[in-house]
Amino acid sequence: MEMIDDVLSAMRLAGGVILDCELRGEWAIHSSFPAPVCGQFFPVRGSLISYHFVREGEMSACAGDSEESQVGPGSILLFPQNVDHRLFNADLPPIRTEELIQPPEDDGPALLRLGEGEPVVRLYCGFLSATSHQNPVLEHLPPLLVVRPDDARKAWVDASMRFAAEEAHDDPAMVGKLAELMFAEAVQIYLERDEEARRIAAGMSDPAVGRALDFIHENFARDIEVDEIAREAGVSKTVLGERFAAVMGEPPIRYCTRYRMRQATDLLERGATTDEVAHSVGFSSAAAFTRAFKREYGEPPATWARSARA
Repeated sequence: MEMIDDVLSAMRLAGGVILDCELRGEWAIHSSFPAPVCGQFFPVRGSLISYHFVREGEMSACAGDSEESQVGPGSILLFPQNVDHRLFNADLPPIRTEELIQPPEDDGPALLRLGEGEPVVRLYCGFLSATSHQNPVLEHLPPLLVVRPDDARKAWVDASMRFAAEEAHDDPAMVGKLAELMFAEAVQIYLERDEEARRIAAGMSDPAVGRALDFIHENFARDIEVDEIAREAGVSKTVLGERFAAVMGEPPIRYCTRYRMRQATDLLERGATTDEVAHSVGFSSAAAFTRAFKREYGEPPATWARSARA
């Protein structure tokens, strides 16, 4: 899809590094790669995207509130928001991966080794820095995206990742480009299956709608009018309304309201109070926020938060 190029351009992906991981026997790891860790390998200039490519073996994975996924050779595990996640093949207390990374041997990729014996799970791990913080496609993707390519795609990805780890690991530009291509392939597979994400990607590929989305995401916490959005998008209010609704399936102000409420639910899940959330997403009072939230979700924010955390 042509829109993929536009989406990736908006993300402005950069960097990338490959880890060669070998996990033996029974194991469980807690994987978290914050900016200070990734900064040892390449400059981090924005949001981080992490991924794992399963070269060999079977394992399970989960991230955040996502369900446990069983994955095998050829699977790609994407973590678009670089959330903490757990990889395992046994019910054991997880070991943090930051403590397991070893320096390269003979100018090869960095290493991660754990355990002894059988079975064996081998992974390639990569990291991308997305300098755009407000990309709606990136935000829409789930915390864990598992892609199981068909045979043709699997062969292409496998060859690319092997080349990255074995031949191009000392060329950051080449590693970054291969990682970007693999991410593009995985996102394209996801967009083929998810209609809403596909609409957002289409919006990013429409210059006017893309500018409108950027403006909404940067200014959702204050009252904005459709005239203001249209002016920033560089088109008339009528043209914006028609193009935005055609791509996104709803008017820009309605999208802005839903986006504001999504930000609110994220804050509530993290433990913020109703007053704190109301202020953060641009409401003048907790009462006004509670009314708007109840219209959107059918219950007050405090009730919703208790259920979500439970």
